[in-house]
Amino acid sequence: MKIINLESRLQHQEKFINPLTNFEKTKMVQIQLKKGIGIPEHHVDADVLIIVKKGKVEFEVAGERVELSPSSILYMEPKEQHSLLALEDVELLLLRIER
Repeated sequence: MKIINLESRLQHQEKFINPLTNFEKTKMVQIQLKKGIGIPEHHVDADVLIIVKKGKVEFEVAGERVELSPSSILYMEPKEQHSLLALEDVELLLLRIER
């Protein structure tokens, strides 16, 4: 058993990215962004799941924009170009799953 603390760090900084744990072919990362802060376009050579815990974020994936909130999960295939922008203070969990 392992308990992972997901406390908010946004009161001290605009962007917080924290690798949480690895198991088998999966890596879990905590991402927190203040409103208006983004991450530039990039891609990942793995399947990616984005789970929004708090706030709203806009992803641009392969030229298509989508808004995510705690009621949605984003799945991206390996090498899909994407960027993101926090529309509100946002807390995300990223699961990176190697094939």
